[in-house]
Amino acid sequence: MKEFLNILNDYIVVLDKNFHFKFCNESFLKEVGIEKNNIQKFRLDSSSEEEIVINLKDNNMYTTILRVFIDKKYLKLYSKLIKHVQDKEVIYYVYVYKIEKSNFEICQGKANDRIENELNNQQYCIELLEDIKLKLKSDVAIEDIFKNIDIENLINELINIIYNCELVQKDIKLFLDLSTDFIGTLDKEGNLVMVDDSCSKIIGWEPNELISNNILNIIHDRYKESFKECLNKITTEVTTIENRVKCKDGRYKWLRWNIKNVIEVGLVAVAVRDVSVEKKEEKRIIKLKQEIESENLKNQFFANLSHEFRTPLNIILGTIQLLDMNINKGNIYTANKVDIDNYSKLIKQNSYRLLRMVNNLIDMSKIDAGYYKLELNSYNIVNVVEDISLSVAEYAKGKNINLIFDTDCEELVITCDSDKIERILLNLLSNSIKNTDSGGTIYVNVNTGIDKVNISVEDNGHGIPDSKLSNIFNRFEQVDDLLIRSYEGSGIGLSLVKSLVDMHGGDISVKSKVGIGTIFDFSIPNNLVNSCEIRERNNKLNSNKIEKCDIEFSDIYK
Repeated sequence: MKEFLNILNDYIVVLDKNFHFKFCNESFLKEVGIEKNNIQKFRLDSSSEEEIVINLKDNNMYTTILRVFIDKKYLKLYSKLIKHVQDKEVIYYVYVYKIEKSNFEICQGKANDRIENELNNQQYCIELLEDIKLKLKSDVAIEDIFKNIDIENLINELINIIYNCELVQKDIKLFLDLSTDFIGTLDKEGNLVMVDDSCSKIIGWEPNELISNNILNIIHDRYKESFKECLNKITTEVTTIENRVKCKDGRYKWLRWNIKNVIEVGLVAVAVRDVSVEKKEEKRIIKLKQEIESENLKNQFFANLSHEFRTPLNIILGTIQLLDMNINKGNIYTANKVDIDNYSKLIKQNSYRLLRMVNNLIDMSKIDAGYYKLELNSYNIVNVVEDISLSVAEYAKGKNINLIFDTDCEELVITCDSDKIERILLNLLSNSIKNTDSGGTIYVNVNTGIDKVNISVEDNGHGIPDSKLSNIFNRFEQVDDLLIRSYEGSGIGLSLVKSLVDMHGGDISVKSKVGIGTIFDFSIPNNLVNSCEIRERNNKLNSNKIEKCDIEFSDIYK
């Protein structure tokens, strides 16, 4: 039987007693564009089912229009139905002599089921009411018009449609509230036809002040022409444009317009979003990028300049070393008792000052660029700090300043970069010596904690004003006024110290009172990397350490 039905050009459908599609011949499937194994997608609407039950209750044949939903399309099947009962099982044979495909697409892509069903029901009710309307205008008797219509079901369906329309409207309003600030329609000249109340919250103008007014009157002159072009585009695609609009209070705001030409009615629909905050953020990001680029250029300039300085400085220092050696041997002498040794020391000291500044600039540039790395090994931190303190003690003694080292333990092995720890301490001790008068005292203390070691450098010197404490680790910051400060300096040292402490994962702080003294306190984690070999530092005051002190203390005039 199925093979015979499949070779027919006519459209044949078989429904079971529950009105499920049991069979559709190939001609029907080809016409509606669906595969044979997907006939479960067909769904007869409830009104058609009720109509079949009523009309085939006492008859075996009935002609009607069946309403079917399939693959997101609404179909009308002009059909003749035959009711067949076999072994008490009801089957409906449907001969379809015309298929009308509705041009009403339910949804593109994945549809919301509630909205899809609602649109289907609305389409059905509209067509049914239109059919009733046409018949009422004809000479057909009222009872004949409504005899096959379930009036109660139709009224209930209409009530549901109205209720569901309200739900859909709420969904649309929620979506618009989330995606836009206000919506409206304009004509091709830019005259506002409709705008919602939300516009007053965004630009201050009330809807009645804008309706029948030209939107171009409040758009900044710079953007009027481009806005006109969007309004007069022939395309129906959504166009997005941004421009500045004058608010009622005279200020300008940035608005983003999504514009769509509705050719059928000759109007332009707009959805508008206030993007003033986004524009400010974009401007801030651009400025930040420019500042970063400027900072990188400045760092590169300092790095290049510093390297250019270092080469002649090394030559000068090398030459001075040769001069000193020959002066000491008596190979060089001067007439009239000129103190050439003193001049040599001045040249060396000022060369060291330049070298100190150059080293700091190069190191800060490396840190900023991310090229500055710690060389970590395991050291007895107590010995490291004591060694540095002893190196400086002789220098401090020459300034008549006492330097006292103290610790609460004799040994604590941690992982650190001893050269960088030395750099930190030399800088802090240099600051203390600069600001401590003759006869003063500097204390270097090491205190161990559970997970960190604390190292402090304390003096009873001049102290630092409260107003300067918060900025003391900023780059190029100097405590003393340029015209009255006692010693020279670039203001880089303490910034470098903080960076080196941070690289160790530590913290640094300062406490000070003017006329009482200053305490620099820094801590680094009490970590130990097992793979690092424990290193020992040479405690003897070799020439290399003396030179490091001379470089670090070069801005203190002797």
